Amino acid sequence: MSLPICVLIQVVCKHFILDDGLIISKKHTLLPAFVRFPVRMLAHGFWRIRFVIDRLRSRYYKQIVICGYPRGGTSLLYNMVSASLPGFYFDEFESRAAERIHRYGNYATKAPTDIFELNKLPALNIYKKEIFVLVVVRDIRDVITSKHPNIPDEFFIGYDHSWWPRKDSHAAWQYDGSGVLEIHAAIEQSAAIEGITVIKVSYEEMINDPDGLQKKLEKNMGINFDYPIRDFHRNKAKLAYKYDDYQQRKSSLVFEDKPITGSRAGKWRKPEFRARIQQQFGSCPSLFEILIKDGYETERSWFDGYKQD
Repeated sequence: MSLPICVLIQVVCKHFILDDGLIISKKHTLLPAFVRFPVRMLAHGFWRIRFVIDRLRSRYYKQIVICGYPRGGTSLLYNMVSASLPGFYFDEFESRAAERIHRYGNYATKAPTDIFELNKLPALNIYKKEIFVLVVVRDIRDVITSKHPNIPDEFFIGYDHSWWPRKDSHAAWQYDGSGVLEIHAAIEQSAAIEGITVIKVSYEEMINDPDGLQKKLEKNMGINFDYPIRDFHRNKAKLAYKYDDYQQRKSSLVFEDKPITGSRAGKWRKPEFRARIQQQFGSCPSLFEILIKDGYETERSWFDGYKQD
């Protein structure tokens, strides 16, 4: 086959994405059915042949899935990695891993609620990638006192529910998403899922020891960063997660492209959050157990001062 024809096939195939065993394009509805079918078969065959050739050459690919607590630091970690890791494709903003695992090559996604869909990934992993799940955890006192740039007048997540946009619209939100208890249970169960490698990353190590975190990820995932993740904010052209087009109402709550500092942790201690801490832990004593299990406390005496009000 001549070189021009091979190049043409590759260009066509890169514009058609494998999805659930079929090849579709973002503009596939513009093509008549009699054209879509042969193009699907051509693209499908191309990537399958590419997969076999890469395997014969001992070339393997990875899928990075970042998930965990909303307001826990998933966006920050996504930007730290996207700005520093070469050879991976990073979707802008958020994408579900289950909708991207089929794409060829090294790929990374970020969506907090993917913690509930990890068990689906092995079956969808048609290219036999190594799947690394970076589960972000954080002191839940900081989680439940955090606010979102799109809804700055509300605490974003509580023990029972969290705010979530309706039908992919960032203008309409409802307090019916998963809360801390449900998310924590899913995090605990994730380590038992076969076919994926789960690596816990704490928000505190992101901001207090980014160099140590970089070494940890390189060792556990077999990757090499070409840029220090502590300086991710300087590499703005490669930041994958941006609020520019998503109607953020309060830019002062956007930290995903700012320098990391230890002062970001422990904000729950501020007097303005006292009532929130009382209400959440008073209504749901299970939060104490989560704090202890995650290693942020060893007992409950820290709460004694809150009970005096």
